[in-house]
Amino acid sequence: MVVGPESAQVGTMPTCRLLLVVLASSSFCTASSQIRVRLYDYSGVSARTLARAKTVASEVLEAAGVNVTWANCPSPNCAGPAGPAVLQVRIISEEMARLGPKVSRTCMGYAILSGQFSTIAAVFYHRALDLEKGNLAGRSEILGTMLAHEIGHLLLGKASHSTKGIMRGIWGDQDIKAIARGRMWFTEPEARKLVANTTARIVAFAAVQ
Repeated sequence: MVVGPESAQVGTMPTCRLLLVVLASSSFCTASSQIRVRLYDYSGVSARTLARAKTVASEVLEAAGVNVTWANCPSPNCAGPAGPAVLQVRIISEEMARLGPKVSRTCMGYAILSGQFSTIAAVFYHRALDLEKGNLAGRSEILGTMLAHEIGHLLLGKASHSTKGIMRGIWGDQDIKAIARGRMWFTEPEARKLVANTTARIVAFAAVQ
């Protein structure tokens, strides 16, 4: 059953997430709070921009207690079993976004939430370019923060938009300025939940190996 897509409606720059419901029965990283992300670039992002964006996303998530290992796909590093501890994130173009879930033209991405452990999300690269035009932050920093936001949806689960911080459903000018300063973070309660949920994924992943 598809519930959504959902987007916050206050302001002009919402992040969006598609909720696909399948009915079925702090700041220090440890081995139990590590996640792997397979990143698929369908937008032709430059190597320099992509590298910086991954660094930004990693810094945001590591500040919350979750360490990220990236694999640029397709590549041999993307082989091997998928599972709860392996996320798949796509950077898609405006043309691809039009072919995907029906979301507002101002959405910046979506996460597909299914079952206990959701693993698939996408960000819209053209929205990073749009937001860069405001001259408040660069595309690399915006894209990296968008990646962290959507990974946050996957790890936090449903109803994970917040009234402050990186999980805000709307990013205004002050948020973009915070991105430029490297000050767009998860809240403390979100960080605790991120670590707990990531640890649960690692345990579940190990159980099926």
